[in-house]
Amino acid sequence: RVLAVPLLLVGAAAGIISEAPTAAVAARTRPAASFAIRGVLYGVAAASARNAWAVGYTGTLAAPKTLIAHWNGTAWKRVPSPTPANGTLSGVAAVSAHSAWAVGYTPAGNPLIVRWNGTGWKRVPIPSDVGGILYGVTAVSAGSAWAVGTNGLGPLILRWNGTAWQRVSSPGAANGFLVGVAAVSAGSAWAVGDSDANTL
Repeated sequence: RVLAVPLLLVGAAAGIISEAPTAAVAARTRPAASFAIRGVLYGVAAASARNAWAVGYTGTLAAPKTLIAHWNGTAWKRVPSPTPANGTLSGVAAVSAHSAWAVGYTPAGNPLIVRWNGTGWKRVPIPSDVGGILYGVTAVSAGSAWAVGTNGLGPLILRWNGTAWQRVSSPGAANGFLVGVAAVSAGSAWAVGDSDANTL
């Protein structure tokens, strides 16, 4: 299927319509660009008005291929994914024009992490004993990032220390999973998700 993805630029993000009436806000909120491609996009992140990333997958659910698109301030363009490219990307975080992360999973159900180094996306190793799915990622600097998801038995949390990804113990429901994460500093972050009891 072909999915046209309209992305919105809202003036409030630049602080220019914080006190404008609702009608004026609606008038200034318009699609910035449409990016038509066969596939699905799950996550988006921006480091600046001229540098944004969107991630997802193309192909079929049985044989997905990672999909990465870049906004350069004028247009969206698909960029090459790391090899092997089999998998789905579900979350992305951008720190700067030279540093971004995307996470997801492979068709075999293993976590997938790739990194933008300013020139290309590269797959990054994770601990060999970690399996599961990653849904969300956040980064506060090139040396501090978090990724969350599930290992099939409970929440999965990984932390980037500037050198390697390491698994971190996760509190809460043993059968839960985490889908979103946000950090404000290397020492302060939040993650949310669900459990079998449907509690957050």
